[in-house]
Amino acid sequence: MVERYRLIGGAAARDAQIRHEGTYFPPGVSSPLTNEYGRGDIDPDTAKEGLQVEITVDDPDALTKPWSALVTYRHVLGEWPEAVCAENTRDFGSNGKPPIAGKPDF
Repeated sequence: MVERYRLIGGAAARDAQIRHEGTYFPPGVSSPLTNEYGRGDIDPDTAKEGLQVEITVDDPDALTKPWSALVTYRHVLGEWPEAVCAENTRDFGSNGKPPIAGKPDF
């Protein structure tokens, strides 16, 4: 797996957002109207740089061809809430331990 992170100009990040919106959402919508993190309105200021992440997975044993994804992040208005992951056990309940599967799901 190869991950490439790069800062891009705010106008380029906005253009990537517009392309994404046109492909996946109704006009003027950049994400589902409701999600676990709130609305997440995007800051219109294109003077702020965006972050672009490109991921490529190349595993001939599991895939017939390499798989790639490109994600562009822009600043949001207001707070960007922290998401809980395995390294952050603050919201896992009273015992503070992340859930563990009894067996792999694949």
